[in-house]
Amino acid sequence: TTADGNLEEKSWTTTLDQIKGATALLVGPGITAAPGLAPLLEDLLRQTATPLILDADAMNLMARHPVILGAYTDRPADERPPLVITPHPGEMARFLQTTADQIQADRPAAARRAVDLTGGIVILKGAGTLVAAPQTPIMVNLTGNPGMATGGSGDVLAGLLAGIIADGNPPFLAAQAAVYWHGLAGDHAARRKTERAMNAGDIIQYLPRALADLTAV
Repeated sequence: TTADGNLEEKSWTTTLDQIKGATALLVGPGITAAPGLAPLLEDLLRQTATPLILDADAMNLMARHPVILGAYTDRPADERPPLVITPHPGEMARFLQTTADQIQADRPAAARRAVDLTGGIVILKGAGTLVAAPQTPIMVNLTGNPGMATGGSGDVLAGLLAGIIADGNPPFLAAQAAVYWHGLAGDHAARRKTERAMNAGDIIQYLPRALADLTAV
């Protein structure tokens, strides 16, 4: 990394080599939106064959540098890996060059527009998180609560999604499963810690309990 904590450009060749054997790639949390990272993300979207999840600052970089998304969408359709983006309303507003209020005014339309732009799967976070994909009805998630609007909660979801995809599950089904499981764990945390006091670590703590609910016979 550089002195200010960003990924150093000269490390990129090594990074691309290291990820060739990966079964899922999550990019965004903690990377910052430093301009020097834009060409690195562009290279990744142009080259990788591994399913991609773009969150947080990866979304912000795409909003500022449209050429990044073009590196992915310009590839032949049969050569693109699955792509999942996981914006909250603010990130979606920057990506679609509008306002968060406009996103919230018609969340399904925003999700569908992002699907059309990316050709990928879109998880629009918030109350009633939406999961949208090309030529597929939009799914509305009914788990979760306002206490989950806390720093790090989205990172937990992104990591959970990456793990489910890495385990070999189809990305659209993985997106639905991750959102539901994440919200259910948040509901367990809220009941025990209260919505006001819970944090992202509490969501992680209750993932096993939520999974037990999902797998109970």
